[in-house]
Amino acid sequence: MTLYLGHEVHHNNHDNQHRRAAQIEGHIEHDGQELWQQADRGNISRPENCKARKNTIDIVGCLLTGAYFHQDHGTLDFEMNAVQQIQKLRPDYQYGDIRAALGRFQFASDQVDTKLKQLSGGERARVALLKLLLEDNNLLLMDEPTNHLDMESKETLEEALIGYEGSLITVSHDRWFLDQCVNRIWELKDGKIKVYYGNYTDYVRAKLGLPPLADDEISQV
Repeated sequence: MTLYLGHEVHHNNHDNQHRRAAQIEGHIEHDGQELWQQADRGNISRPENCKARKNTIDIVGCLLTGAYFHQDHGTLDFEMNAVQQIQKLRPDYQYGDIRAALGRFQFASDQVDTKLKQLSGGERARVALLKLLLEDNNLLLMDEPTNHLDMESKETLEEALIGYEGSLITVSHDRWFLDQCVNRIWELKDGKIKVYYGNYTDYVRAKLGLPPLADDEISQV
């Protein structure tokens, strides 16, 4: 199986979703299968130069740099405030740039100087998501990214991911989020991966033997 840059993928296996996400992030072997990266420097997609191996997922494109969104926000320094966290990541950003970025994730002026350990889970999630999107990467691994987010923050995240030029692999139970942000589903069953093209609604309809939705048609399933 091959993942090209620009793909947005949801992994569908309800029993093992979060464990798989962590294993992908750590590049460790699981069930005798190895997730590996075939880096094709200088060319976005030349699959003819990349030899596939049985029972693996090949990620093809330029040299990949990945970032992982942890549910427990393990990438954050809880002793810092939101501004300091972004300054550490992007020292090239002016203070006004940082405040503007935080504002897009609904941070008010009285929140930006509060230590992360004193923020709510949803507020920390917004900092972690912004940090992820500001990093220099082209592969995002996201484990339940919409947990603890309010509607405005979800919309901000969806807009950012729709405009993201790299690839996204996500675990999520948020059907609306998946319909907005993914263009294929990986279904893992009995040790095998089957790919369904389209978003989550397309996947459900395909499982029921229904045709894809027409333009502007609203799904009843």
